[in-house]
Amino acid sequence: MQDAGKGEVGTGVVGRAIRPQAGAVEGAPVPEISLSWDGGAFVAEAPDGQVRLRPSTLYRYRYDQHRRAKNDTVVVDGLALLDGDGLVMLDLPGKWSRIDARRLATDAGVDFQDDTSAVVRRAPAVLAGRAPGWRRLHGRKVFHFTRVHKVVVTCGAVLTLAAMAYVITMSGWLVWRGLSWAGRALLDLLDAKWAILLLSPVAVLLRPVRGRFHRFRVRRGDALWAPGGTLVTVRRGRWFQVTRGKDVLPAVRLGQDGVAGLTLYRHEDLSGLLAANATGRVLYHLPGSWNPDDVHRFATRHRLALRVLRPSREEYLEWVRQARYAIG
Repeated sequence: MQDAGKGEVGTGVVGRAIRPQAGAVEGAPVPEISLSWDGGAFVAEAPDGQVRLRPSTLYRYRYDQHRRAKNDTVVVDGLALLDGDGLVMLDLPGKWSRIDARRLATDAGVDFQDDTSAVVRRAPAVLAGRAPGWRRLHGRKVFHFTRVHKVVVTCGAVLTLAAMAYVITMSGWLVWRGLSWAGRALLDLLDAKWAILLLSPVAVLLRPVRGRFHRFRVRRGDALWAPGGTLVTVRRGRWFQVTRGKDVLPAVRLGQDGVAGLTLYRHEDLSGLLAANATGRVLYHLPGSWNPDDVHRFATRHRLALRVLRPSREEYLEWVRQARYAIG
């Protein structure tokens, strides 16, 4: 179990545990997480880890996440444990009861902050401000996709695609409808992740192609990519665009009043990328591991200033607090 943090704590009711009521977004499964106070620290337990922390604040958050498809928006909920400077020590995505969270904070003698009803929600920027050694628990078992799994899924996808082509060619639409019914029945029996992979052969086969295309764009300096799926591009030659999967941040124009420079930073065990205007005002904060050579090519291609820094804690805090957009 990890033990971290040195916030001021109280000596309230011990042993009371709270759990999320729903998933982080509508329709998501309820995370298997419990958070309790043991008299000296908060204890978070989940299938993907256990953490023991002494924070200064329980932060209940909610924010609107924009999606690329159909200009859609989803609401994201969660609970975070913050240190004395407001940096995230632990993020627990899920919909948590305000009453339960406030009561737990009172028991522990720490502050409680509820950002779910604020007019301007700062949650993404807050979540991007991570404390050294920070963690995020999703409340589900970690699935390791090995080389054997990849071979099995790819072979299954090829066979399924071949069967689809044969049935459509030789037996017509009625037989295909029958197989579709059988496929839906199989979905009810198989584990969801395996069923989707096996019965979506086109997606499986096109994934390596998409990956090579992204790498080609990165090598040319047209895009930036970080593990975890954050993608930075310049749209129509003048709009700085950040996406992660289906999520998208508002675009900002390149130039003196918009994105004019990039900063690649490392602070203790944290790293990330900042995009700022000509005066140094941080517009985007994108935590993650960014390849310095890729960032240099991107900055050169788009005529952006580039700095590589190891900021002090004070500088890091200033950047975190002034960022307009962030992906946490």
